Amino acid sequence: MRVLYLVFNEGCTASAGEELSRVDLMAEAIRSARMLRAALPEEAEAAGLLAMMLLLWSRRAARTGADGVLVPLEEQDRSLWDVEAIEEGRYLLERADRLR
Repeated sequence: MRVLYLVFNEGCTASAGEELSRVDLMAEAIRSARMLRAALPEEAEAAGLLAMMLLLWSRRAARTGADGVLVPLEEQDRSLWDVEAIEEGRYLLERADRLR
């Protein structure tokens, strides 16, 4: 889970390159976290990790402006947020809470 968290974070804010984010790393971390959760369905931390990733992923289209500069949360265009990812993330948070 620590490695998946690190891969996802590198995707959110890339330490090198021209782009702020690496969507490929974020997507791969989410794919791997889904596999982990499927293997450990009763593990609260696995559900919580996937929830966190999905909630951050849901804002990826609004995180940067046309110039590639980071847009603060309060200034993001929320119509660009991925509602399905938010709903899944919220469900997983509730599931993780019940598993604790």
